Amino acid sequence: MLAVRLASRRCIRTVRTPSLVRMETTVQTPAKNETLSERQLLKYVKELSMEDAAKNVELSPEVEAELNQEFEKVIRKFALEPDLRKEMLRVFERTAAQGARSARIETSEQEAADGNIRGRQQFPNIQRSDPNDVYSSQELFARQKFHEQQTSRLGASVEQVYRPHEDVLRPPSARETTIAKLLAAGAHLGHSTSRFRQSTQPFVYGIRDGIHIIDLDQTLTHLRRAAKVCEGISEKGGLILFVGTRKGHERTLQVAAERANAFYVHTRWVPGTLSNATEISGEWDRVEVDMADRPTDRELSQNLKKTIVKPDLVVILNPVENRNAIRECIAAKVPTIGVIDTDSEPSLVTYPIPANDDSLRATDLIAGVLSRAAQKGRETRLRKVKEFEAKNAEQQEQLDKPAAEPTDV
Repeated sequence: MLAVRLASRRCIRTVRTPSLVRMETTVQTPAKNETLSERQLLKYVKELSMEDAAKNVELSPEVEAELNQEFEKVIRKFALEPDLRKEMLRVFERTAAQGARSARIETSEQEAADGNIRGRQQFPNIQRSDPNDVYSSQELFARQKFHEQQTSRLGASVEQVYRPHEDVLRPPSARETTIAKLLAAGAHLGHSTSRFRQSTQPFVYGIRDGIHIIDLDQTLTHLRRAAKVCEGISEKGGLILFVGTRKGHERTLQVAAERANAFYVHTRWVPGTLSNATEISGEWDRVEVDMADRPTDRELSQNLKKTIVKPDLVVILNPVENRNAIRECIAAKVPTIGVIDTDSEPSLVTYPIPANDDSLRATDLIAGVLSRAAQKGRETRLRKVKEFEAKNAEQQEQLDKPAAEPTDV
């Protein structure tokens, strides 16, 4: 009976909401002097249609007073009995939980029907398997696409970061190289002050924690100058030799030499490679190539076979350990490019690049920039050769054409 009274009171209060407008109803309202019982009032409220319930209904003062008294009794009883109040609260909470669970289930089913691989709306022509069977190939592909769509936007995008492997595989050009990239590669770190060489003073920016800091402005300037030298030598068909004998230089030198169509030495420099070439390199096979790097297949004379084959430029990544190579280059009058640290002698190389020669990242970046410059020069040379050959072919074609016979006037 308590639930009926609460429901009755709730219905009456809903009907009597002040914000609702008045209505003209066909249901006969009770007379002003008529007293309705609770059952009659509940029956009367149920008979109202949805349209009529949304409008205001006037009640007699006697009916309203009786309803107020009944409602106060119910509220007083409900407030004074804690067990009843707890029971009603549990009922309300259980009802709300069931409603929320039902809403979640409906939402999940709708999402599965719209976006999952078994959704007929998104995949109407898919070959569906039974619920107890394994997924078909179409279902597996659709599941993969669905999960990629759901998880593709998760996580964070990382931008403006340093990727060391790109210095070897995709190095920047000399113009694209910045001080920030040199700083990220650790090219600014020199040796301790106890190993300082006075000839490197112009390249030193300062001292930090007992370590000399190299001026990266000087590094960038000298690196771009060395890149221009590599580009010019490669454009004229010269031979470039990369030398790096430390652990970790092999992969860098191999990729750089392949990019620039050059040669490299990653093991010990053999003494006498240039100064005693008749004994060291006298047995090497010699092949003549044209400006397009194509073998001419012409037999070399004895004088050409006895000539010393030497590189036109030597790039040394660790000059301290390759003093013999530097001396032989000086004796053979071969220009050199070297990575000069604060403990090295810059006057021994032709084009010094002040940087940290102990950092593999710094040497990878420098070797990549120089090899890319050499690649650019080689591409320029090949393009010019191609244009020259096309021009010669056009001229030869014009010469081979028969001369036009003169016409009589």
